[in-house]
Amino acid sequence: MFAKLNKLIANPENKRFLGNFISLATLQGLNYILPLLTLPYLVRILGAEKFGTLAFATAIISYFIVLTDYGFNFTATREVAVHKENKEKLNEIFSSVMIIKFFLLVISFVILIVLVSFFDKFSSDPELYFLTFGTVLGQVLFPIWFF
Repeated sequence: MFAKLNKLIANPENKRFLGNFISLATLQGLNYILPLLTLPYLVRILGAEKFGTLAFATAIISYFIVLTDYGFNFTATREVAVHKENKEKLNEIFSSVMIIKFFLLVISFVILIVLVSFFDKFSSDPELYFLTFGTVLGQVLFPIWFF
């Protein structure tokens, strides 16, 4: 059994697939485990009211993440899979998606500025919204769709 497994892993295509699978599985696992570890700590340190404000800010910022992702996790991944051997096409896909995501990031930031400037619910704690917007920037800069 181990000989068969070693033979499968020895294939460069399978090795790359296995490496990508392990990386994405680890990333997804951490996405589930880290909140379980940090949430009780945050509630204890911040208190219920401030934690509720943080949860509201995170929920609002999640809409910006959806806007900047714009389905690229599906469409761009498909394009990368189709053109995986053509490095020039991969560069074109990567550049196009990153430029569009950056443009959507700028639009999202302008919308956030308008929200913070004109709505009392947001203007009471603008630093919180701008700091949590950093997750949108991180989401834009991390090309999970490419792997």
